[in-house]
Amino acid sequence: MTHDASTVVELDVRDELRAGREPFQSIMAAVNALRDDEVLLLRAIFEPVPLLKVLTKKGFSHDVQRHAHDDWSVRFWRAATPPAPAAAAVPPSAPAESAVPGREEHATVWLDVRGLEPPEPLTRTLAALETLPAGHQLVQINVRAPQLLFPMLAERGYSCTVDESHADRVLVRIWRGTANELPVTLPLSPRPDTMTLPPIELDVRAIPPREKHPSIFRAFDALQSGQALMLLNDHDPKPLRYQLLAERPDTFEWEYEAEGPELWRVRISRR
Repeated sequence: MTHDASTVVELDVRDELRAGREPFQSIMAAVNALRDDEVLLLRAIFEPVPLLKVLTKKGFSHDVQRHAHDDWSVRFWRAATPPAPAAAAVPPSAPAESAVPGREEHATVWLDVRGLEPPEPLTRTLAALETLPAGHQLVQINVRAPQLLFPMLAERGYSCTVDESHADRVLVRIWRGTANELPVTLPLSPRPDTMTLPPIELDVRAIPPREKHPSIFRAFDALQSGQALMLLNDHDPKPLRYQLLAERPDTFEWEYEAEGPELWRVRISRR
């Protein structure tokens, strides 16, 4: 999409991010002030993936351009039509399995994520749960058990079962748990103060740049309190630290264990 220069409103938050300040309020103020014929040109030091998701839900379209590993530009404009819903009622390919035993009262919403690239299966599932009607269950159709999704469901108060009995699909049934229900796919974990949780190593050197930060955030969100993520990268991941400060304030500790020139190793511990 092209836009006449006179319709572009520029906002550069790179210095704020490098200083560790949170520019979210100023970005949203600029977004809310946009006229229908205006485009916001945002300059940042990383791809603002969480912001893209927020503004997509608000009806904005965007395009992203990377100039360097710490220099990104994003254009936002009001979409002509609202985005399509995350989940359809019952897609034609949805199998006809019965509901969770003992939960036949739950109407079912199907979400087929088999053809999607990460992190779309995770983000679409969480978005679908936000609009899931009361008394309904969501069935995610996947090609594998979504391990990163399970701790997020537990944190949000959902229960689920996993059906891996089919050769071509895995069915994850998700419903809002009651006070005396546990997420049946997750074992009870020992208390963090009675065990040492091993760190999780994540080497992002081979991950495409667009997927690096979403992959790191998914791994961080899956950590238990006291557990660490060992991050391996081919450059200083300082932009990630700024994004964590903005999106996960007061939840982590950051420690360099190796600082180049070819390998950076950072221990990110969850508080």
